[in-house]
Amino acid sequence: MRYIFITCLIFIVASSSVYSQIDDTLVLYLPMDEESGGVVKDLSQYGNDGQLMGGAELVEGKFGKCVALNGQDAYVEVLDDESFAGNEASLEAWFKTESTQNFPIIWKEAAGAGGSYWARVEPPNSRIRCLFRDKEDTVAIPIAGAAYNDGQWHHFAATMGDGVARMYIDGELENEVPSDLGDFDSTMNLGLGIRMLDPPDTYGEGFIDEGRVWLRALTQAEIKANMNMGKEQFAAVSGEGKLTASWAFIKVQ
Repeated sequence: MRYIFITCLIFIVASSSVYSQIDDTLVLYLPMDEESGGVVKDLSQYGNDGQLMGGAELVEGKFGKCVALNGQDAYVEVLDDESFAGNEASLEAWFKTESTQNFPIIWKEAAGAGGSYWARVEPPNSRIRCLFRDKEDTVAIPIAGAAYNDGQWHHFAATMGDGVARMYIDGELENEVPSDLGDFDSTMNLGLGIRMLDPPDTYGEGFIDEGRVWLRALTQAEIKANMNMGKEQFAAVSGEGKLTASWAFIKVQ
């Protein structure tokens, strides 16, 4: 009986993923699992790394680590890049908060020009609200009746494309509104856990994990798959698209 080792090149593909190939519309993925010199690595192909600012620190999260925000000066900042410009978008993140004040999840807003998007928990109004804006018009997606500031992890996702803007909480569609927005290209930096204006005026108190930005409208099936994947499951289809060497063990009789 002889055994032969054969080196094979294969794509790493997460078995639970709905994606069959690397998706270049993913422009930001911050799993928040590790940092070096205050920098958290972006696992998309665009290198939009985040910087831990103020008192932001990594602690145990929904999947691996997450960023802890103190509500005073802590947030994650991602520098503006042309890779964020487009005419469709999807935003995703896990969040946890018990704050009774507004809690910004993700924020990229232009000051009077270009386009923008943002999402925040608004306990004073018992709602979550997301907004997309191009150079002329604005589409807001509110969810009234709950602020989800119950100290539990919740998954937020919002999509804009094909004439509709939608918001999902924990994988379930909560609201949708018509949208005729065109191209958007905010020149502001992107923030997690902060109302990213100039100057910033709201810092969130709580936790954020698995922040992602796409330049297409995800389906509900994709959102439900994404929310159940951390870095280990997701990196295969959202990293740099490189082939990885693997050993195949073949028995020859």
